Amino acid sequence: MRSFPIFVINLDRSPERMVLMRAQARAAGLRFERVRGVNGIQELPIWAKPQFLDGRGRTRSGLSTGEVGCYASHLLVMSKILEQGLQGAIVLEDDAVLDDSFARLVERASSAVPDPWDCIHLSTRFKRPAFPIVDLGSGRSLVRYMRQPINSTAYMISLAGAAKLAAPRPRTRPFDVEFRQPWLSGLEMFGIFPALVHPHEHLASTIDADWKTRRSKANRLRATSRQQALWKPGLASQIRGWFYVLTRLGIAGALHCWTTRLGELRNATMVPSSPRLQKAKFR
Repeated sequence: MRSFPIFVINLDRSPERMVLMRAQARAAGLRFERVRGVNGIQELPIWAKPQFLDGRGRTRSGLSTGEVGCYASHLLVMSKILEQGLQGAIVLEDDAVLDDSFARLVERASSAVPDPWDCIHLSTRFKRPAFPIVDLGSGRSLVRYMRQPINSTAYMISLAGAAKLAAPRPRTRPFDVEFRQPWLSGLEMFGIFPALVHPHEHLASTIDADWKTRRSKANRLRATSRQQALWKPGLASQIRGWFYVLTRLGIAGALHCWTTRLGELRNATMVPSSPRLQKAKFR
């Protein structure tokens, strides 16, 4: 069975979040390495600046300083994986709430996933059915996606996947959109259903995106719509995305996703099995 190191991304200004992560690690018998998060544009490494900033020092496609810092933090983890030649790693953001079966099932998933694989997403908020390909036990399956995941709370990444994400290029979308549009970087995506990890519902986001913080709801919705339109794939990219999905699901997988209701697929609510951690509030 594969056993991968765990990296937890954490900003220096958020020590309370490490209380959550260390408590969970102790309870599960896990060890992790803390990766110091990049606190916005002002802390961008020199090598990252050309990827995020234009010639005038402005971010590309309206990324907020928090979104830039989040993306750069994940790139730091990718660089660690590449420098150390790790065959894979688990990456967690510091608001992750782990299921009690996390350690056992990530090992099963890493052993069961077919090659080639680049990423196993662990924190998908499923809104559409996925196609089960391996039964992991405990009511969970390794799946292929009809609709790709969007958040970056928790995922397993291979050495090849880290290389694809780390390849230098202009960064014009938030990091988690790399998972929503995996055909752009050639990622081979898998997931676990129901999710093994959920973001903590009582911890506010540390990504200060201006378009999310407008005072009125109407202005916030308009700003969100305009911003997300910048990241939406064009027609050619959408066609590539459809081809990407269909070639990986196959006819049987596509029919399964089109004809199965999400409720029929899970038969249980997707609630973390560690409610004591989910309810804990940090001030």
